[in-house]
Amino acid sequence: MGVTGRVVLRPSPPALSQKGEGVNRKSEIGNFKLEMKRMKSLFQDIRYGVRVLARAPGFTLVAVLSLALGIAANTSIFSVVYAVLLRPLPFAEPSQLIGVDNGGHLIRTFTESPADFLATDYETTSFESLAAYDNEGSVNLTEVGEAERILTTRVSTNFFPTLGVNPMLGRNFLTTEGKVGADRVVILGHGLWQRRFNANRDAIGKMVKLNGQSFSVIGVMPEGFEFPQYNGKAEMFVPLIWRDDLIAKEGIFIQVIGRLKSGITLERAQAEMNTITQRIELQEGYKVDPIRLTLLSREFSKHVGAALWILLGAVGFVLMISCANVAGLLLERAASRQQELAVRSAVGASRARLVRQLLTESIVLASLGGGVGVLLSWLSLNALVSISPVQISPIHTIEINPAVMLFTLGASLVTGVVFGLAPSLQFSKPDLNDLLKQGGKGLTARGSRVQQLLIISELAIALVLLVSATLMLKTFRNFISLDKGFDSSGVLTLEISPPKTKYKDKKQQADFYQRIIENIRDVPGVLSVGGANHIPLASKQGRMIVPLYVEGRQSGDQWPASGDYRVISPDYFRAMGITLLKGRAFQNQDDQKSQRVVVVNEAVARQLFPGEDPIGKRLIIFDAKDKPYEIIGVVADTRNWGLAEKPMPEFYLSYQQSAPPFLGLAVRTKDDPRRLIEEIRHAVAAIDPDQPLYNVITMEQALSDSISKERFAMFMLGLFAAMAFILAIGGIYGVMSYSVTQRTHEIGVRVALGAREPQVVRMILRQGIILIVIGLTIGLASSFALTRVLAGLLYGVNPADPAVFSLAALLLGLVALFACYVPARRASRVNPMEALRYE
Repeated sequence: MGVTGRVVLRPSPPALSQKGEGVNRKSEIGNFKLEMKRMKSLFQDIRYGVRVLARAPGFTLVAVLSLALGIAANTSIFSVVYAVLLRPLPFAEPSQLIGVDNGGHLIRTFTESPADFLATDYETTSFESLAAYDNEGSVNLTEVGEAERILTTRVSTNFFPTLGVNPMLGRNFLTTEGKVGADRVVILGHGLWQRRFNANRDAIGKMVKLNGQSFSVIGVMPEGFEFPQYNGKAEMFVPLIWRDDLIAKEGIFIQVIGRLKSGITLERAQAEMNTITQRIELQEGYKVDPIRLTLLSREFSKHVGAALWILLGAVGFVLMISCANVAGLLLERAASRQQELAVRSAVGASRARLVRQLLTESIVLASLGGGVGVLLSWLSLNALVSISPVQISPIHTIEINPAVMLFTLGASLVTGVVFGLAPSLQFSKPDLNDLLKQGGKGLTARGSRVQQLLIISELAIALVLLVSATLMLKTFRNFISLDKGFDSSGVLTLEISPPKTKYKDKKQQADFYQRIIENIRDVPGVLSVGGANHIPLASKQGRMIVPLYVEGRQSGDQWPASGDYRVISPDYFRAMGITLLKGRAFQNQDDQKSQRVVVVNEAVARQLFPGEDPIGKRLIIFDAKDKPYEIIGVVADTRNWGLAEKPMPEFYLSYQQSAPPFLGLAVRTKDDPRRLIEEIRHAVAAIDPDQPLYNVITMEQALSDSISKERFAMFMLGLFAAMAFILAIGGIYGVMSYSVTQRTHEIGVRVALGAREPQVVRMILRQGIILIVIGLTIGLASSFALTRVLAGLLYGVNPADPAVFSLAALLLGLVALFACYVPARRASRVNPMEALRYE
C-alpha cells in the first residue's frame, strides 16, 4: 500500500493579519498627523516672524537693505564666475575635451605627414580624436550685400565631430575637403546666416566670395554655437587644408584640441604626452617645450580665472560684513524682547522652541534680503557685463539662470542661519527672575561681547578690502602713467586686407596701400595717416619674431638676436607720435629699386650696438645668407603687446620694399576721430568698393581694452571696499549708539556727581578705540597674508606696500573714530534729570 504525500498551506490567521495592518495604518496616520503638526507650527512661526518684522519697519528696512547689498554683489559676481569658470561648455561631454598646448613643436615635427597627426593621433592611446583650428583668421565677404570682414576659423574636417556638434542645416565637412585641390566649401555661423542670408534655408548650396574666391555654403551651425576667436567669435568655418609649404613659408600657427577616450583621465593622457615629448627630443636632437594638456574650459578662461576667484572671495567678505551688521542689529532687538521671551519660557516654551522661532525670523529676514538682492543684481547685470574684461570669451553668456538663483537661495538661507545664530543662542535661555524684574532692558555682558567681536571682525575685513582696492588703484595709476612710446590721443585705427586674387604681387599691394593712404589723407580733419602690419595694442595679429644678424660678425648656429618686425609706410611714425631719436624715417624713394633700409628701436640699438652709433650699420634679417639692410634711423621703444610688457627689440621695414598681406592704418585727426569713420570708409570704397574696413577702433579705446582686466578688478574691489567701509562704519556707529543708550542712567549719575563733558566723551571713546585698535591690528595682519594672491594683477606695486597699508588703516581708523565720537558727544550732553528717570 503506497503512501501519498501532500503539502498543506497554512495562511496566517485572518485576525492577526488584520490586526497588523491596523497597527501599520495607525502608525502612518500618527506620523502624518505629526508631520502636519510640525508644518502647521512652522507656518505659525513664519507668520509670527513676519508680524514681528512688520511691527519694526525701520529695523526691517535697514537689515533687508544691508543684506540685499551683500547678496546682490555675490549674485552678480557669481553669475560671472559660473558663466566663465563653472558652467560646462555647450559641447557634448565637455569634461572630455582637452586643449593641447604644444608650442608648435608637434606641428613642425609632423609637417611631412600631417594626415598622421589627425588620423593616428601621434600613436597615442588616450585620445578618441585630435582636431586643429587656426585662431586668427578673417576674410572679406562679398557678393552677399555690402562687403564685410568676417571672422573665420579654419578647422580640420574632424573639428565639429570632436566637439560633438553637428550643423543644424546641411552637412559637416568631408575628409576629402581638407586636401589640396578640393572644392571650396564653407559652414556658416547661425548669426551670420540670420544677418546676411535672412535665415533662409535655401542658403545651402549658394555661392559666396571670400577674399575674391568662390565658396559653396554646405551647412549652418545651430543657434547658440559659438567658438571663441583670438579677437572675437568666429562666424564662418572653412576647412584647414594642410600644405607643408604653407606651414613653412607663411607661418601658420594652429591650436589643437582633443577628446579623451572614455575612462581616460587627464593625468594619464599627460603622462603619455610627456613620453611623446621625450621621443620628439630624441628625434629632433634638441630640447623642446613640453606638451601641456588642460581642460578646454580652463583654456578659454585662463586670462581671467584668477581675477574672478579673487573678486568672488572679496564679495564674500562684503556679505560677511552684512551678516555681522544684521547680527548686531538682531542682538540689540533681541535684548529689547527679553521680557517677551521670558514670558514665553515661563508659560512652557522650550529653549529649542525659542531658538527655532528666532532662527525662523532671521531666515524670513534673509529671504527678503535675498529677493531684493536678486532684483538689484538683475538690474545691474548689464552694467557689469559692459565693464567686464574683453578677455571674457564670447562663449560665456552671463545671466541670472537657475544655477545662479540656486546659489542665491543657498546664500540667503546660510546667511539667515549665520546672523541669526548668535541672538538665538544668547537669548533663548533667559533668566526669568532678573528679566521680569528689569523689564527686559539691557544687553547681557555676553551679548555685548558678541557685538564687540562682530565690530572687530567688520573692521578687519573692511581693512583687507580697502588695502586690496588701494593696491589695484595704484597699479592702474602706474599703467596710466607709463610711457607707451606713442601718442594715443586723436588716433583712429583700422585694418584692410586686399585679396591676393586681385592684388597678386607685392608691387600691386604696395600701390594699393599708397592710394588708400592718399585718399584718407585728403579727408577733411585728417592730419596724417600711417600704415603698419601691426598697430600697437589695436591690431589682432600675432607676434612675428625673426632672427637678426649684424653684417660681418660671426654668429654660429645660434641667432645672435631676434626682433619683432613691422612693415610700415613713410608717415607711420608721425601718425603714431613715435619719436625719431637718430637718423631719418622712410621716404617714398625707399622702394624695391633702392638700397634695402631698416629703422630699429632703442632696444635693438642697446643689444646689438652698445656704446656705438647704429646709423649706417647693416643688419641681415630672416636668413643669414640674405641681403643686408642699412640702418637709417633709431626710434623710441613702444609697448605693442600690453602695458605690462617691457618693450622688446623691434625693427621697421618699408612697405614699399616688402608689402605685407594686410595693413593696419593709424589716422591722426584734429578732433574726435570717431566722427570721421564714415568719411574714411567712403575714401577706401572709392579705391575698391569690395574692400571692407575691420577692427575699426580708436587708439584710446585700444589702450583702455588692453588694461580691461586690471580696470575691472580695480573697479569691483573699489566698489566692494566702499560697501564694506560704509557697512563697517555703520556697524560701529550703531553699536556705540546702542551702548550709550543702555548706559544713559549711568552717564546721568556721573554728570550729576560732577563729571565734565570731556570726561564723559573720553569714557565712551575709550571703549570704541579699543575695538578699533584690535580690529585694525587683525586687519593689517590679514591683509599682509591675503594680498599676496593679488600679485598676478599688480604692476609696479609691492603686495605688502607699507604706504598703502598705513594709509588704508589711518583712513579707516579715523572714520571709525568719528563714528564713535558722535554718540559719545551726544551722551556728554545728556540732561541728568532725564537720565536719572531713564530706568
